[in-house]
Formats: sequence, structure tokens, C-alpha cells
Amino acid sequence: MKSLFGVLWLLLAPHVVQTDWGKIDYDAKEVSAVGVATPTIFSPTGGLSQGDPDRAAMEDAKRRLKMLVASIPVRADGGGDAGASEKKFVEVYGEAAVDRAVQQATFSMRHFTDGTVHVTATVPLPEAAWKDGGDVR
Repeated sequence: MKSLFGVLWLLLAPHVVQTDWGKIDYDAKEVSAVGVATPTIFSPTGGLSQGDPDRAAMEDAKRRLKMLVASIPVRADGGGDAGASEKKFVEVYGEAAVDRAVQQATFSMRHFTDGTVHVTATVPLPEAAWKDGGDVR
């Protein structure tokens, strides 16, 4: 009974992969990354020494999203054994496909009292990562 519960949990559990760059949500079919910037005046060790924290957080979010989309695992042959054919999205579809995916991003911005800015960038999960056996979570 315990093993049956474990199998059901694996099949029904939400499939979200958290990485250093952001998260891949296979159930919601979206990829998101958070860019952060803090002005030096509020935090000497912050992520920004000069300039506009809103723009810096936006650029950080885009950079993180690009790295995350590029690293999404896909099956190069559209099926078969995941271990044998798993590659990164950028290896199969190229840098231009990664750039096109990132251009579809929607952004939301949050400002905190210490001057820190968080920008969340979200894009749809590329179809190759979930369609025709591409989901290799």
C-alpha cells in the first residue's frame, strides 16, 4: 500500500523544478526567473553600485530567464530513453530560439522599503519541453 501511494504521489504531484536561475513549472507550462537589484545607498553590498535599480533588476531577470530557457532539458529525438537522448534546449534549437522565447516574457516588478527591486520574468514553457515526450523532468 505504501509503494502504491508513492507511485500515485509521483504521478499526481506538481512538477516544478527549481534551479539557481529560476523555476520550470511543467504543470503550469511556464518558466520564470527573478532579477534583483539594490541601490548602494541602502546596501553597500547590494547588487547595484550605480544607475537605475529598476533597469538593473529587469536586465538581471532577462539574463536569468535566458540561462534557464537555454538549459531546459528536451529530447532531441522526441521520444525514447530520456537519459540517452536528453539535451539542453539551446543545443537542439539554437541561441535564436532561446532569444525568441525570452522576447515573449511578461514582467512584474516589486519595490521593497530598503530600495531593493525584484522583477519576475515569466514565459510559456517551450513546447519542445513538454510535447511529444519532451518532458524529461
